[in-house]
Amino acid sequence: MSETTSTPDFPEPSDGVEIKFSFSADRVPAVLDSFGLREESAKRMRIFFFDALSRDDGGSRLRLLEQGVILRLRHVVDGPDNSTLKLRPAVAERLTGRWRAGSPHDGDYRVEYDWGARRVLAASLDGRISADDIEEVVAEGRPLRDAFSDEQVALVRECGPPITEPFDGLHVAGPISARRWDLEVGDLRGESALRVERWAYEGDRSFVELSLRSEDPGKAADRRARLMDLLERRHLTPDQGPTKTETVLRDLLS
Repeated sequence: MSETTSTPDFPEPSDGVEIKFSFSADRVPAVLDSFGLREESAKRMRIFFFDALSRDDGGSRLRLLEQGVILRLRHVVDGPDNSTLKLRPAVAERLTGRWRAGSPHDGDYRVEYDWGARRVLAASLDGRISADDIEEVVAEGRPLRDAFSDEQVALVRECGPPITEPFDGLHVAGPISARRWDLEVGDLRGESALRVERWAYEGDRSFVELSLRSEDPGKAADRRARLMDLLERRHLTPDQGPTKTETVLRDLLS
């Protein structure tokens, strides 16, 4: 597939596209073995999500996720810890002014398309937080709101759904033990380098996500085709189903 500069599939202004494929259960070892990934070469992390699962006649519902809000705390061994507030899907008409793509913020702010099973516009803002702060929120009952900056709160208030108290009445989903590898494989180099991330959590559940970014949406289809070709040559077949975040939240909060 040749590269193109047109972006009919990504009509809204963005900072790029993140392409994702997930592999679960017995597919996980095959992915790790295929790329020769070893524990000692990985970046190590512990991840916590926050949401509330309720049940009604229509089944189970995730209070925040089903309204497009994701709250995450991440402890990175030998690296900076962070909190993330993400809107997915984001409403493009609300991403204006200081929330437009490419706008500067104290934390890492990105407006991008997540391209897994489908293309979804997302807006996320990361903030710095300490490991002690994470422990106090997760294990010691400190209010979750304290883990997020005023800018992150403003993002959900100004651009998210009308949730009165988005940080209250939630439960911890975690810890998730995460390992990350950044690889240059074949022609997936530089901007198109491949990221492999494995998550494992209680119940011996685990999965792996392969992802790469295209800062230019016009090149995303070509980047995705390259990755799909790489997987096909290695006889690796991705899952077809919900996102890894939804899977983890339902597993840990059920």
